[in-house]
Amino acid sequence: MLIPEIESYVNNPDEVHVKFKITDKKYDIGLTSYGFHKTPPHYAYGPLIRDYVLLHFVVNGKGYVEANNTKYEITKGYCFSFFPGQIHHYISDEKDPWVYYYLGFDGGAAYELLNEFGFHTNKIAKALININEITRIISELCKTSGEPVNHFFQMGCLYHIFHYLKENAAVGNLSQTREPQSEPVKNNNYIQMVSGIINHHYMKGIKVEALAIDLGISAGYLNSTFKEKFGKSIYQYLLERRIQVAKELLTITNKHIKQIAFEVGYNDPLYFSRIFRKHTGCIPSEYRLQTNAKIKYE
Repeated sequence: MLIPEIESYVNNPDEVHVKFKITDKKYDIGLTSYGFHKTPPHYAYGPLIRDYVLLHFVVNGKGYVEANNTKYEITKGYCFSFFPGQIHHYISDEKDPWVYYYLGFDGGAAYELLNEFGFHTNKIAKALININEITRIISELCKTSGEPVNHFFQMGCLYHIFHYLKENAAVGNLSQTREPQSEPVKNNNYIQMVSGIINHHYMKGIKVEALAIDLGISAGYLNSTFKEKFGKSIYQYLLERRIQVAKELLTITNKHIKQIAFEVGYNDPLYFSRIFRKHTGCIPSEYRLQTNAKIKYE
């Protein structure tokens, strides 16, 4: 088993950086670096070439990336990637600079994995519906940056992130079409994709803007098209789906309300209770008592 040693290390409130020194690359996949950076205005890096894959997950701000003679504007909710051997340069905005987490990996399967996640040398950026889950894992890695290297924990985190990236790629593939289609058919595909994402991924931090970016249309157009079909906004559809699942869990399980709140997409159980009461007329605990009483006596 390859246990990497730390090559460089930074830890302060605005930046955490850990890079590993790996001399033997005869392995399928390995972690090369991870970190967090609250970039200063107009922070620039490159042009340069790396010999490993590097992914940036933007949680705030905006900036610009240049690769393959193409310039990309990258904002919150986006991930941008660099392939081994790819010349690249990036710079954060002067007024609203980036805050991002990043992750580097290498090995014989690295290039193929990046393709599986939906990235290509001519498509290095994409919106992620599960970016919060990914950055939470990298944040946990950053908390251990001053401790002795725990290879098993690090590789577990890496593969957990791969799971989310693969999940995001699978969702994105729903929007791909093989032939040009008419506007009504395209609109129907958009609606089916979005409703499918909500029905199966209601517990995630779904953003209309991220969905629209992945589809290549405006958020306003997507929302209006969706509303024409369902008579409600995407946000309202998501909210009702979460309430529906919460009702089912309250009725058929004994799970704690805090756990149910988390499972339907709410980290704050008090906020979940307020939303639930607004749409049902009672708080979750009251709803559970009422439904249990009906099941018992009817």
